[in-house]
Amino acid sequence: MFFSIAWALGQIILAFFCILFSWRIVFLLTAIPITVLLYLSLKQLKDSPRFCVIKHEYGEAKSIVAQIAYVNDKQFKNYGLKEEKEYLGRMEYY
Repeated sequence: MFFSIAWALGQIILAFFCILFSWRIVFLLTAIPITVLLYLSLKQLKDSPRFCVIKHEYGEAKSIVAQIAYVNDKQFKNYGLKEEKEYLGRMEYY
């Protein structure tokens, strides 16, 4: 109930700010925190190991899998990736 009341009061205060200032200024001021949070979340977000393998970034894929194993408290053995072996074999052939 507290959050519902706080949200309603915030909307009323925001409406008064829009009356006092231009709505464009209020929009920009409210967009700044969202933009910062979006930038920080995209910076911290990792690609999936499958996507890294498709891009032939095998070291990055192994490090992401090792990080997932660490978070899940599992032991990670540094095995070679099947796709990496096939890719290196094809590159040696050419």
